[in-house]
Amino acid sequence: MTTRARFLEFNVPRRETLLRDFGAAVASNIVRPDVAGNIPIRLQPDARGSAIAGISGPRVAALEILAGVDAGRLLKLLGADDCALVRQLIPWDFGYHNPAVYMHGRRVRIEVPWPDELQQSDIPLAKLGQCPADGRRFIAGLNEHGATVRVGLSDSNAHILISGQTGSGKSWAMRSVAAQLSQNDRAQLVLIDGKWGDGLGILNGLQGQVGPIAVEREDVIGALYWTYVEMRRRYQESEQDPPPLTVVFDEFQEFTRGAQEPAIIELLRRIGSQGRAANVHLVAGTQHPTVDVFGDNTTRRHFTARIALRVTDYAASEAAVGGPNPRADLHLLGQGDAYVVTSNAVQRVQMAYIPPASFRGYTGGQPQVRAWPVFKAESLGVNTRGRPRELYSPEEYARAIIAARDGVGRPTLQDRLRKKGQTMGGGRSGRLLQVGQAIHAILEADGYCSVAAPE
Repeated sequence: MTTRARFLEFNVPRRETLLRDFGAAVASNIVRPDVAGNIPIRLQPDARGSAIAGISGPRVAALEILAGVDAGRLLKLLGADDCALVRQLIPWDFGYHNPAVYMHGRRVRIEVPWPDELQQSDIPLAKLGQCPADGRRFIAGLNEHGATVRVGLSDSNAHILISGQTGSGKSWAMRSVAAQLSQNDRAQLVLIDGKWGDGLGILNGLQGQVGPIAVEREDVIGALYWTYVEMRRRYQESEQDPPPLTVVFDEFQEFTRGAQEPAIIELLRRIGSQGRAANVHLVAGTQHPTVDVFGDNTTRRHFTARIALRVTDYAASEAAVGGPNPRADLHLLGQGDAYVVTSNAVQRVQMAYIPPASFRGYTGGQPQVRAWPVFKAESLGVNTRGRPRELYSPEEYARAIIAARDGVGRPTLQDRLRKKGQTMGGGRSGRLLQVGQAIHAILEADGYCSVAAPE
């Protein structure tokens, strides 16, 4: 029994019947003189004797029609007046969704979303089999032909861009990819989250995790710097078969848009251009895949593999897919509906996801390093000043010293700062507490902290 049959045995017959009726209606109407005009559209059967192929995908039904030299006329006929003719021939209620007609290779393709009750939008990863355990491959999801799609980080697909607007399923895809890549005992992962932990925080403690999830500027630079130094070490030592090292960086545009962080942009550029031969890879996610978020156009070119979920407009679609077609803004439905683009194929895929409760099976490890190293700008030989480093205010220092006196931890310090109308992420507040503890120790040694004053 095929993967698709295991999932959809309760509604496959109905979908196949509807698709067959749709194909028959299109075939009979496009040759009618009152529809196609005096010169009939001539279809061109393929080697199997069929000119119309029906495709029953997880979310969308499609017809692909071979019309030879009449393909242009057929495209114009079916796409005219917002696909008015196609809309009349669809034998099911397609609700608020819009059909699409466009050229797909040599064929004219018609796409129509299934009604909600026939759509297969929730595909747990476990239903598609065991994820690959080589540290460079993962299961993306189910394509429209019912086959499980696996993607590999390789010489031809060294880095992956994952794009998608809110509600597209991007965060679920990022988590699934990172968790699967961790399944190799040798795998190393650097996790960076531009959403302050809301995106990748559930993965904290992932097997093979190198250091803490980086969410603040200094830690993000430190994590990328660690990766860069490790990459250089592998080259200098000519290490054979180094373990796969993957940087999973969600919402990277928070640090790169408008070239606001030159150090991050330069580190990404160097890892992107030099990482492949050292088995160092980037998996970068963004809600806003426009050219300017890459900071450096050369960085964008290194993402030869892409997972494009639904985006907002044509410019975002072109950046997400890597070209003008297919259209991720018009054709995709959201909730995991994606184009998976590799060096040799473009597939429409319903992405598999890992339920939150199942992440416990991937976590439980301890990071290899407790803190990311301090970035040394001179190691890059470029001007990386960017926006000024944010210093702590006198009140923040005072709160940290009081917290040190009381012997509380970072969460309590964060809570006290919030009550005073101040907020900061875990990494920065942790460093503030360390500074406060150091200052408190000096004051205590000089006799200034012998009497505890109320806060």
